[in-house]
This record gives sequence, C-alpha cells and structure tokens, in this order.
Amino acid sequence: MLLLAACGAAGEKHYKVPSAAMEPTIKEGTTVTARTVKSGDYNPADGDLVVVRPPAAWGVTGSGDLLIRRVVGVAGETIECCDGTDGQIKRDGKPADEPYLSPQGQTASFPPVKVPAGEIYVMEDRRGSGNDSAQHGTLPVGTVIGVVEH
Repeated sequence: MLLLAACGAAGEKHYKVPSAAMEPTIKEGTTVTARTVKSGDYNPADGDLVVVRPPAAWGVTGSGDLLIRRVVGVAGETIECCDGTDGQIKRDGKPADEPYLSPQGQTASFPPVKVPAGEIYVMEDRRGSGNDSAQHGTLPVGTVIGVVEH
C-alpha cells in the first residue's frame, strides 16, 4: 500500500490510503492524519498505526515510497503466526488481542521472531495481502515518519 501525502497543520500530514491492506480499520480511499515524528522521537507501542518508509529491499516504489502498518511487536517481544485462520499472531507465546483484524485476512505461518533492540515488527490488518514484516522481517524504528491518529 503506497500512500499519497498532503500537508496538514504543523506537525501532521494527511495521507490517502490507496488499498485495502489496513481494512477494516482504514477503508481504501480514506484520508488519514498522522502526527509526524523525527528519527529518534518515536517510542513504539503495540497497536500503533504508523507511516513507514521501508528499506529498498521491501520493493516499495512510487507515491512517496510510504506504507501504513500496525506495530504488532516491539523490541524484546517474540512474534509468531498464527493462532487462528484470520492471521492472529502470538506475542511471547500468547494469542495477541487483535480486534482490528479483517475476517478475510490470512497469512502463512512463520516461526517465532524475537524483535531486536531498535526495531519493530509491523503487519497489515488484512493479513497476507502485501508488504509487511511477515514477508520482510523487522524494521528499524527510525523508518517511522508518522503515527496515525485513530
């Protein structure tokens, strides 16, 4: 999911979401507002919706090379998939509370991954439909450029 950005009030930007990757939380075509963050100013928390600039290895190109994803794992946590057919993850061996998951979303299982210091594990709410940590691994916290207000 690539994002189209527009300026907002000081310290925020608006992004038009061009895909269904974050449904049902964010519908395709919706414009969201994100609080901009500078590298080193973001303290990640599970459940945050973030705007990230993924590394080139993720193969994201065009429209600003940005994605919206949900933080599902922070440094020190172990993430694995899946607890059920809807793509619900396990965090530190226990099913995560993920009421935002799309009932249509599924993802292939992956072995436990311990999130390293300074990294985050991000996924789509409609699991299995595109670029996220399940396919590419963790992201440096410094790739987060905004936190979506929801």
